[in-house]
Amino acid sequence: MRSDTNSEKFSPGAAFAKQQDRTAAQGQRSSPVIQGMLGNALQRHRAGQLTEAARIYRQILAIDPYQTDSLICSG
Repeated sequence: MRSDTNSEKFSPGAAFAKQQDRTAAQGQRSSPVIQGMLGNALQRHRAGQLTEAARIYRQILAIDPYQTDSLICSG
């Protein structure tokens, strides 16, 4: 049996903070429209409106199939 030394647990709050950092870093590469849509999706995701957030992530990926934050957050 394998024993992991890294016992950190997944934290949605920390994951979203990292996503926001990445989003800010990508801001110069992504269009303002996609950034606005992503901000909206992340707000809905945090609020537990997962169906609506997933719909927005899919819309973003229809525009930019390689948009990292949408790929990660949409699972």
